[in-house]
Amino acid sequence: MLTLAASAETTGVAALLLQTFLIVMVSTFVAATTIARQLVMPVKDKLDVKDKVLLQLLLKPVLISAARLALNSGPTTPTSSSATGRNLSSNKKNAKPYLGFGLGLRTEHFQEVIDSEPAVDWFEIISENFMVKGGKPKYYLHKIRERYPMVMHGVSLSIGTTDPINFDYLRSLKTLANEVQPEWLSDHLCWTQHGGINSHDLLPLPYTEEALEHVSARISATQDFLGQQILIENVSSYLTYNDSSISEWEFLSAVAEKADCLILLDLNNIYVSARNHGFNAEEYLNGIDPARVQQFHLAGHTDYGDYVIDTHDHDVVDSVWDLYAKAIHRFGPVSTMIERDDNIPPLADLISELDMARAIAAENPLHLQVR
Repeated sequence: MLTLAASAETTGVAALLLQTFLIVMVSTFVAATTIARQLVMPVKDKLDVKDKVLLQLLLKPVLISAARLALNSGPTTPTSSSATGRNLSSNKKNAKPYLGFGLGLRTEHFQEVIDSEPAVDWFEIISENFMVKGGKPKYYLHKIRERYPMVMHGVSLSIGTTDPINFDYLRSLKTLANEVQPEWLSDHLCWTQHGGINSHDLLPLPYTEEALEHVSARISATQDFLGQQILIENVSSYLTYNDSSISEWEFLSAVAEKADCLILLDLNNIYVSARNHGFNAEEYLNGIDPARVQQFHLAGHTDYGDYVIDTHDHDVVDSVWDLYAKAIHRFGPVSTMIERDDNIPPLADLISELDMARAIAAENPLHLQVR
């Protein structure tokens, strides 16, 4: 995304276009927040899949305009007034541990996990669900954390926005991380808000050099504040920008290298976007530096034939399992987990899916290598 600012040189049609864009931007986001329901998991009021497509379609002209009509634009270089100063070496791109095979921790399974201690190597939590003081979710969180490794996965970092970095959010995230002591933190390579208005969706970025500089600077500032590397995840998308000058995988790789962050590679998102935009998913895998990939996500989706929606409410499909096998061949053993955020099945069903991931990984001789 680009920063829009009127200047003395902004005249005539350009000024009119800028004013029109700002009006559309505000009205569109107001409409978006009207139809958008809370997407922070566990989802009780999730957008209908058709509404989700509609949201991105509504935003499409605005997003493209943002890339085209920036009149006095430039990457925003954020600064942290309370940065802790991380001591990270770029030659330790994957210094974090290999965890094995995990699941997303959902409220429906809290008690069963405590009672039965299932054969799951680790759990991923949605950070925002636990950014509260006390309460029953925190009770279960601590009980389960005593027995399993955890990682924290966020949905509200909005790393690509041109809004100032939200240090209040980062302080809450850091407080939770100090409490949970996760193996790592992750969020998405996207933007979710503008002008303080949250769209409650993971919106794609234009893949341009300017956006690359902008996002990399914000990730670096975020890591400095948190005092550690973070993982950035590729999102699924249903639109593209005419002004994008490089591929998504080139952009993701360049961001990881420039910001010295790690990658959470969501294989279902790659499959969904490949179907929607017509690129080759295997080419995507081959374009990513294995040294940067720390985690895999696997999930289900909804296939409408002409387009595919990342819904996390179905089992992982054969095509995504095939892509996972190719990813294991390319990247070796990577901590793998299955996301399920709606239509939650019994825990035993998810463990069966996890066993399938184990079996696929075991078929590849690289899976025993220590990263």
